[in-house]
Amino acid sequence: MNLKQLKTLAMVATIATLIVACFHDSEEEMPIVNNENCKAEGITKIEDKAVRDKFASLCARRGQFKPTPKKEW
Repeated sequence: MNLKQLKTLAMVATIATLIVACFHDSEEEMPIVNNENCKAEGITKIEDKAVRDKFASLCARRGQFKPTPKKEW
């Protein structure tokens, strides 16, 4: 390898490392969505704001889909 190829390879490896380091899997930290954990006390115990917001969103959307009856106007 010449010097130019080596520099390019090092730059690509550095960029790939930085991109991978920016993303981490926060799914492991999130508790199970159920009636007990979705109480206000359970949600406030989560320290990471992004995980807390995602968990609160999942709690708000839990349940089954129930379509409204069709209305003829």
